[in-house]
Amino acid sequence: MSRRFLLALCMLLCLATTAVAHESLPQFARIDAALKSGAIDDDLALLYRFQYVFDGDKLPAEYQPDERTPIRCATPLIIEFNAVRSSLRADVVAAIDGYLAGSRPATSWSTTAPPGFSSCRT
Repeated sequence: MSRRFLLALCMLLCLATTAVAHESLPQFARIDAALKSGAIDDDLALLYRFQYVFDGDKLPAEYQPDERTPIRCATPLIIEFNAVRSSLRADVVAAIDGYLAGSRPATSWSTTAPPGFSSCRT
């Protein structure tokens, strides 16, 4: 197979998995249920997903899952944010930008993969 074909195939698979990435995560089940019921809007749901990943203590108790497990890969969440950024409220954009800018203190774990390896595996 040619390199170009393999690259195109990988891109297609990545796009297919990111389109429904957060909907299949049990960690976001309560957030998704609240969104579906109308208790929260799309902006707040996205912010709560970022809070779960980057600052779990800020996530309101009613949206905390029974068991707190890490998200394997936040890339789909970031892609979703970038896709809807222009339609989000300014306070939500500012809060999420703060998480992405690394304004929080460093944690004891790292999400950086060695060169040549992807930190996001499905």
